[in-house]
Amino acid sequence: MYSIDSNLSLKRVYKDWGIEDWLVNDREGNYCLKAMELSPGHHVSLHLHKQKDETFMVLEGMMVVERSGQDAHQQRSYFHKYTHGELEVEVYGEIAREGDRIKVKPGVYHRFYSVGALPCKFLEVSNGDFDDDNERFPGEMSQ
Repeated sequence: MYSIDSNLSLKRVYKDWGIEDWLVNDREGNYCLKAMELSPGHHVSLHLHKQKDETFMVLEGMMVVERSGQDAHQQRSYFHKYTHGELEVEVYGEIAREGDRIKVKPGVYHRFYSVGALPCKFLEVSNGDFDDDNERFPGEMSQ
């Protein structure tokens, strides 16, 4: 069982969907490490990053990962289309289990859904967390 001692975090952020522990955010060195806990029955809003290049690794539990783009299309297990006025985004979903790694490049819409009765715990490694880098799909709640 994985757990992060809140004393080890640079910053602990409680979100509607769970907990985000910032372990490293070195903007000069261009790397960031976060430990995330996605609560059962919850999801992260559909969003993209203009600069952030992310890799996620599932430590415990399972989640559904939805991503737009060709890379996601090749690994899909299902397809869904989100529309808001003229904006249309096609996402492909797959199950991510313990040990799985998920790559999300800048400009790719993505979201995660918790699957099962237990929280999904995972790491986020990126090239940094930048102010004003999130772009939420219209109608999605800011988280």
